[in-house]
Amino acid sequence: MKKDRYTAKEIQILDIQIIATVVFILSLVLSIILTYDEKLKLQKNKGIFTGQQSRRISLFNRIVVVILAVVFVYGNYVTEKIAEARKKSNVKYLKLQLLTGEISLIVSIIVLYIVYKNQENENFNVADTENPTL
Repeated sequence: MKKDRYTAKEIQILDIQIIATVVFILSLVLSIILTYDEKLKLQKNKGIFTGQQSRRISLFNRIVVVILAVVFVYGNYVTEKIAEARKKSNVKYLKLQLLTGEISLIVSIIVLYIVYKNQENENFNVADTENPTL
């Protein structure tokens, strides 16, 4: 591949996306643990975490998901701008990818708001909103 002035930026974006993907996987694992905790509570009335701990961990996890959504939107934006500068033919699809990332960001912000507003509500189950998606 012929290197140009955009190659270093593309490599940087890919490195950021690799790190963000690993963090997203960790967030999914945390989500699985919280969901399993909720299941245990429903079955035995004793889980891994207290209700308040579960809600706080869920809030933290939701904040991480919003940050990840921002990172992926940024990566999509930079990738689109590089493709436009190189006059590539796939810019139309990159614009769609950016749009879907923006929608995911909006959705993750809404879910964060729901979790934040219900963090002291003991009747609010963590599992109700605990499946992060990007």
